[in-house]
Amino acid sequence: MPNRKYNRTKKIDKNVQYSCFCPPDGLGEFFLVLNSNTNTYSDTYSDFKTSLQQLFSDYQSALNTCSLSQDTQIFSRIYLSDIANQTELLTSSELFEFLNTGAISIVGQPPLNQDKLVLFSYHIKGNKGNSTSSISRSSIMEMENNTQLEKGKKFEGKNYELTWLTNITSTNEQTNLDARQQTDDILNTLNRIMKKNNQTLYQNLVRTWIYVRDIDNHYNDMVNSRRELFKNWGLTRQTRFVASTGIEGKNTQASALISIDALCISNLEEEQIIKMEALEHLSPTIDYNVTFERGTRIRFGDRSHYYISGTASINNQGEVIHLDDVRKQTERTLSNIESLLKSQEAGIKDITYFIVYLRNPEDLPIVKEVFQNKGLLTLPTVLVQGAVCRPEWLVEIECMALGPDKNSFPAFV
Repeated sequence: MPNRKYNRTKKIDKNVQYSCFCPPDGLGEFFLVLNSNTNTYSDTYSDFKTSLQQLFSDYQSALNTCSLSQDTQIFSRIYLSDIANQTELLTSSELFEFLNTGAISIVGQPPLNQDKLVLFSYHIKGNKGNSTSSISRSSIMEMENNTQLEKGKKFEGKNYELTWLTNITSTNEQTNLDARQQTDDILNTLNRIMKKNNQTLYQNLVRTWIYVRDIDNHYNDMVNSRRELFKNWGLTRQTRFVASTGIEGKNTQASALISIDALCISNLEEEQIIKMEALEHLSPTIDYNVTFERGTRIRFGDRSHYYISGTASINNQGEVIHLDDVRKQTERTLSNIESLLKSQEAGIKDITYFIVYLRNPEDLPIVKEVFQNKGLLTLPTVLVQGAVCRPEWLVEIECMALGPDKNSFPAFV
C-alpha cells in the first residue's frame, strides 16, 4: 500500500477543497475543486458575473494557501450550468484569462450544489518554492477555417512531456448531427496532432474524456467509431485500450454531438503503462464491444498515477446491478473502484479527487450520504448532472489516485 504521508487533503471552506501529493523530493501535484455557490456569502440571488468574480477570488485565496501561482497551472476544467448563455461571459472574464496559462476545458454539465459553475484545477509545484521553471510550456495549434486555433497545451519537463488536448470537436460541416462521423473526425484530428508532436495513440494516449450530447441516442455511434479506429491504430484486446469517461455533456458549439479532452504523455516505455483489472468485480469492457480500460496505471520512477475510468454499478458479467437503487449503485461503484486500486496495491485513501455524475439531481442527498458514511467527503469532489451510457445506471464515478513508487524509470516530469 502506498505511503499515506505523501497525500494530504484540505477543506479550506464550504466552497473550496484541495488535495496534494507532496513527496520530500520531486514535484508536488495539487488538485483543487471550487464551487461558485455565492449564496454562501449572501442571501440574495447571484448572477453569473457575480459567481465568476467570487470564484476567482476564492481561487486566488486557495492558491495562496497552497503556495501555488498562475505559473504552476497545468489543466483546468470548468463545468457550466448553462453553456449556451454562459460561455461568452466566462471567456471574457478575469478568471479565464488567469487560467489560460494552462490548458482549459469547458463542458456543459450542470453542477448539483446550487452552483452556476464549478472549477477543477490541476497544478504542479517544485519542491523548492512555487516555481515550475524546470517545465516549459507551449500551445498546441491547429489550422481551422484558415485560422490558427489553440487545441491545448504541452508541458515539457526533464523526463516527460505532458500534452493536454481540450474541447476537440469535428470541424467538418458534413458531419453535422452525425455522431459517428464526428467521432471519426475528432479521433483522426487527435491522431494527427499527436503525430505532429512525435506521439502515437498506442504509445502515448493515457486518458480521454468523451462528452456526448444526448447520450441515450448518440453513445453507440461514438463507441462503434472508436472501436474501429482504435483497432486500426493497434489498440486491441491483446494490447491495451485507454482509460476513459464517456458521459453526457455539452460543448460550446451547439452542433457538436461529441467532444473530447485527452491527456498524452511522451517518452513512456511500454512497461510503464499497466492496465488495471479486477475481473472478479468487473468484466473487461471489450466483452460488450466497448474499447476502454477500467483503469490505467502509469509508473514513474518516484510515483504512480492511477487513472480510474468512469465506473458504474456493474458486475463481472457486464450487467447493471441494483436497478432503481441509487444508494446501492453508489456503494457498488465505489467497491469496484476500490477493487481496481487494490489490484495495483493502492487504495481509496490514495485518491486525489472524485468526479461524480448523476442522471437525476434528486439523487444527490443519497449519494452524498454514502460518501459521508465512507469518510470521502473530505476529498475534492465535483458533483454534476450527466447521464451515463446506459439509462439504468443512475450514477457514474471517476477518480485519480497517486502513490509513491520506486523503480528504474525516470521520475515524474
